[in-house]
Order: sequence, then C-alpha cells, then structure tokens
Amino acid sequence: MAKLFVSTTRSDAFVTARLEDVSPSGKATPLSNGWQLLSLRRVDPKKSAYRNGLMIQPWHPDTRSSVESVQPGKTYELDVEIFPTAAQIPAGHTLRLAIQTSDEPHLTPSVPTALNQLGGSLTVYSSKRYPSALVIGRG
Repeated sequence: MAKLFVSTTRSDAFVTARLEDVSPSGKATPLSNGWQLLSLRRVDPKKSAYRNGLMIQPWHPDTRSSVESVQPGKTYELDVEIFPTAAQIPAGHTLRLAIQTSDEPHLTPSVPTALNQLGGSLTVYSSKRYPSALVIGRG
C-alpha cells in the first residue's frame, strides 16, 4: 500500500499509485497498482489487514455515508491499496512508486467526480511531518 500525504487545489482528487520494477537501464516493468478518491479516504481499521502491527491493506467503505469533504490546499493522509502481487526483484533493480491523477482507460470518473477534479493540481508531501511511504508486506 501507499501511505501518502497529499493536497489538491480542487474539491477532490483521484490518485493512482503504480508500483514498478526499474532495471539498471531504466526500463520500467509494471508490477501492480491501486486507486483511491481523496473524498473516499476513510479507512475502517477493523476490516483492514495488518502485518507486524503495520497496515498493509486498507479497507475503504466507499459508501455515500463515508464521503469526507476535501478543502483545497489542506493536507490529507491517504492510504491507497496497491493490489497484492508476487515479484522477484533482480539484484541491481529498484522499485518505483509512480503517482498520477488518472488511469485512463482503466478508470473513468463519473461526471460529478471529474468536475470536482478538473484543472486541479495534486501535491504529494514527503517529510518528517508528512512521511509518505510505500508499505510492503512480505509473505
């Protein structure tokens, strides 16, 4: 999963987190990905999966009653489930977490959702105060 700290200039944001294996030559091979709408960021800790006390699979209710407002410019914690996969990373390769605000043609937002994001910018923070991270649970 990706634990991200983000802000947007609009009233919502769609976040795609893509995990890639990058060879020493720079060739990227997709391994897995996940998506999350910022307004549906609520996590149910009782239904989420943990390993060694660390959340590795957040469970989002994704219901109308779980919608939370998004204020432009405010920083939010967002847990994005990256779907489980098995991969052996060769020596010299690295993992890359690529973040983007869409995933066409896989996911097309509804018109109201698209209008809430249209023309916005997403900022991902990574600092001591906002420790964005890739969380990997080994099997």
